[in-house]
Amino acid sequence: GSGNLSPTGRQTWQSNLSEKRTRRRRWVILIMILFIVGIILTAIFSSRKNKNDGILYSGNGNGVGTRIAFYVTADTPWDEKEDKKLNGDLSALPGDAEFIVHLGNIQDAAVTLCPSSVYDDAYTVLSDSPVPVFVVPGQHDWNNCPNPEKSMKDWKNNFVGFESTFDYSFATDHQLGRTENFAFIRRGVLFIGLHLVGGRVHDKDEWKKRHTDNVEWAEEKLNEDPDSYRAVVLLGNARPSQQQEDFFREVIDDVQKLGKPSVYLHANGGGGFMEYKPFDDVDNMLAVQLDDGGKSPPLRVNVNFGSRPFEIGGPVRN
Repeated sequence: GSGNLSPTGRQTWQSNLSEKRTRRRRWVILIMILFIVGIILTAIFSSRKNKNDGILYSGNGNGVGTRIAFYVTADTPWDEKEDKKLNGDLSALPGDAEFIVHLGNIQDAAVTLCPSSVYDDAYTVLSDSPVPVFVVPGQHDWNNCPNPEKSMKDWKNNFVGFESTFDYSFATDHQLGRTENFAFIRRGVLFIGLHLVGGRVHDKDEWKKRHTDNVEWAEEKLNEDPDSYRAVVLLGNARPSQQQEDFFREVIDDVQKLGKPSVYLHANGGGGFMEYKPFDDVDNMLAVQLDDGGKSPPLRVNVNFGSRPFEIGGPVRN
């Protein structure tokens, strides 16, 4: 009858509806696209912000923190002359120094034969530092000594938690049962202090146990909260060699998987200052061998941003 829509009328009504729905769908899609583009642009601009401009977060920790400068020394003070030199070096530390790390060997064990007084003297000299001092043990501090157990005890009495005798504002963890190992995150950089020595193997079981503890500590700290740091600084006495292979083999796996730029700083294993790649197949790992602290002032390390953040011996920046 006459009340029915004509075929063309029905088409128009249906096509109108479908057009409206299509339009609405387009609007929804357009709004979603604009929203996503907005998020992407915000992310791009915030990550392009001046890199030293306070804290930047991106999910994987790459931009976290601010630039940091710290100093490292080792193999000093071996005699009275070096006592004076180290004292002067510490007083002369530039204002950009957040802290200094002593990578072990406060004596030449073959010369001193490791009397307790050597540890007390080094304690006194390092106590005068204007910035906090962290200390890791070296082979000349105990295992090359005539009585390794006694010397380790002397070292621990003086230097475990030594940094807590200074005023500073960040929290440091020490490993339970191996308190000479420490770790902290400062300005988006993870620092791990490790009891890694070369020299005389006075007790195979002790070495094996210590390396197992070191691996546990390093792995725990690396994997605890990777989003909270952009780079890793490992601190030890020994130059990587077959003696520490059971430690490095395990930890290098983690370093590689995490993919964060990492550096291992160590004392002089012969041959003076050297910046090198300790493991050919690990692109994100650098090693630096310090010069003898009796000859050279503490070495500055700046940690900047990007995939090569380590600036070794770079200029003072205020």
